[in-house]
Amino acid sequence: MRRNKGLAVTALLSAFLVLSGLAALALWLLTRGGRVLQFLLSATILAVLSALLVGVGALGLSFIFSKPLPGMEKLANWAVRFLYPVAQRLCRLLGIGTDALAQSFIAMNNRLVRLRAQSCRPEKLLLLLPHCLQWSQCTHKLNTQAEGCMDCGRCQMGQLLTLACEYGIRLALSTGGTLARKEIAQLKPQCVVAVACERDLLSGIIETPLPVMGVLNQRPQGPCHDTRVDLPQIRSAIELFLSGR
Repeated sequence: MRRNKGLAVTALLSAFLVLSGLAALALWLLTRGGRVLQFLLSATILAVLSALLVGVGALGLSFIFSKPLPGMEKLANWAVRFLYPVAQRLCRLLGIGTDALAQSFIAMNNRLVRLRAQSCRPEKLLLLLPHCLQWSQCTHKLNTQAEGCMDCGRCQMGQLLTLACEYGIRLALSTGGTLARKEIAQLKPQCVVAVACERDLLSGIIETPLPVMGVLNQRPQGPCHDTRVDLPQIRSAIELFLSGR
C-alpha cells in the first residue's frame, strides 16, 4: 500500500513538473509579444501552478502527519483531477501500466478517507456494486436494488444483500460508471462504498464530490464476468463510515 500511494504522489509531482516546463516554454515564446498579454498570461500560469503545487503538497503533508489539512481538501481534489490525465500519459511513456497507477490513486483516496474519518447514518450510506458480481448464468433478473436474488450461493450477491440489511444501509447495482453516477445523483447519499474495476472505480472517485471508499473487484474469470469481492473489506469500509473511525 505504501508503494502504491507513493506511485500516485510521484506521478502527480512528475505531471506538475512537466506542466511547469511547458508553461515556462510558453512564456519564453511569448516574450516577443506585448507586455500586457505577457503579464496576464504569466499571472494566470503562475496562479494555476501555485494552486496545483499547494494541492499536491497538501496531499503529501496529509500522509506525513496522518491527518487532513483543514481547508485544503477541495484544492487537493482539484489538483488530482487536473493532473491525473498528465500523470497517466507519463506512466504510459515510462511503461507503467494504467491499472497500477489507478490502484495507486485508489489506495491514496482510501487513505485520505480514513484520515478524514467522516461518519454518516446508515440510511445515508450507499453500497454501490457492479452487475458483474451476479452469476453470469443466473436466470433471475435483478433490478437496481438487487431485488429478485434467490441467494443460491453461486455468487456473492446474496451475502452482500444480507450485509446491507445487517447494517441498514442502501444497496444499488450499476452496469458502468455513467449509471453509477446516476444512482448516486438519485439516491443522494452522504458516503459511498463502491466496488468496481480500476477504470470505473477511479473515474467515480474523481468525479464524485463525496467520500468514497473504493474496493477493487476480483476477476478470476476475466473482466466483467463472474467477478467477486473481498467481503471483510466491504464490512470494514461500512463500519468505517458508520463509526467515523
